[in-house]
Amino acid sequence: MEVGEAIVGKLSSGQIFFIIVAIVAIAAYYLPKVRRDNKGKLYIYNGKYEDQKRDMKTMIESVNNVNEKLKGLSIEVLKCNIYNETMPVKDRLCSAVRYMKSGYNSETKSYIESHLAAKYPEEYALCWDIIKVPNL
Repeated sequence: MEVGEAIVGKLSSGQIFFIIVAIVAIAAYYLPKVRRDNKGKLYIYNGKYEDQKRDMKTMIESVNNVNEKLKGLSIEVLKCNIYNETMPVKDRLCSAVRYMKSGYNSETKSYIESHLAAKYPEEYALCWDIIKVPNL
């Protein structure tokens, strides 16, 4: 306590009063903003941070929504390529393999097996070995 007493002894009563008021003002400003997160850690609440988190959630939801729509569009594009008889056969076969490797089953699969794979078995097998489909 000798160090603390030495410091307090050098300060005037006005300076001590100012320090106490400053400490009380800082505590009054920050204590209402102290919160706990989901893990129990203390943090100082910031409205901007909460707004950013909320905005991030809505952005992620909208990106997921767009991804679902793109998935549907990619299915339709693959189907159009498969049935388009003006396209080169290899492109149609590659689209057919992508369609089937993506796990889609419908009348299109039976069309692929009966028309394309039956007419061009070597090219179909080659496309099946080459094409990799990413997980969406």
